[in-house]
Amino acid sequence: MASTFPGAIDSFTDPLSGSALNSPSHSAQHSDLNDAVEKIETYALNLPRGVVGFAENTSLAQTGVTTVADITGLTVTFTGVSGRRYRIDGYSLLQSTVSADTVNLIIRNGAGTSLNQAIYPLPSNASAYMCAVSLVTTATGSTTFKLSFQRQAGTGTMTANGGGTFPAQIVVTDIGPV
Repeated sequence: MASTFPGAIDSFTDPLSGSALNSPSHSAQHSDLNDAVEKIETYALNLPRGVVGFAENTSLAQTGVTTVADITGLTVTFTGVSGRRYRIDGYSLLQSTVSADTVNLIIRNGAGTSLNQAIYPLPSNASAYMCAVSLVTTATGSTTFKLSFQRQAGTGTMTANGGGTFPAQIVVTDIGPV
């Protein structure tokens, strides 16, 4: 019997303790189970694998930043698998000492190369809870991502904040095969 998974759940005949090896056929049982396992493995390899890296800082007040700076505690290292697609999400409350500055929230790799960034003109109250997202398909072996920030334009100094109700986070999620 060829496996019908994932279209339907396969039904196998369970031999009884006194059953002869040919009723049901012992070799056919192995063949059917091998076929079913291969289908399940193939199916599972194509599913998203979920969160593979996470870091959070709920007591962050990193101040005085004007040029690119890594956000304290928001670095993630995981083992990347070739042929997989990863989504990196970064969040932080960013503030400036003056209104109308523009700030960058940057997702970078372990070498410091920018992968993506969110550029926000800060509102008149000079703060914004920001999010940056990047998709990556080149993560293989030990892989590091980090969240950074900087002042893009203006005259103020930046602060990255994280608290219980507004955590600073970086999350790496395996979203499936490339």
